[in-house]
Amino acid sequence: EATGGAGAAAKVKQSKSATARFRRSLRALMAKVSAADNHYIRCIKPNSDKVPGDFMAAMVREQLNFGGVLEAVRIRQAGYS
Repeated sequence: EATGGAGAAAKVKQSKSATARFRRSLRALMAKVSAADNHYIRCIKPNSDKVPGDFMAAMVREQLNFGGVLEAVRIRQAGYS
């Protein structure tokens, strides 16, 4: 049995084709991501017991600090955006 041949050539052609489709798909995805106006939602837990109406200020402040929200607010207040 010979190695290579028409079967190997067809495999190479399919690989290039699959690679080309992947690259086109990736370029299209990156264009969509670049064009998007990103908004982030941060979930803040008001208390460790998950009880409605109970608000633990220290816990909320810690989450805002560790999540980078407070630093983002400071930067925006300084005039950068």
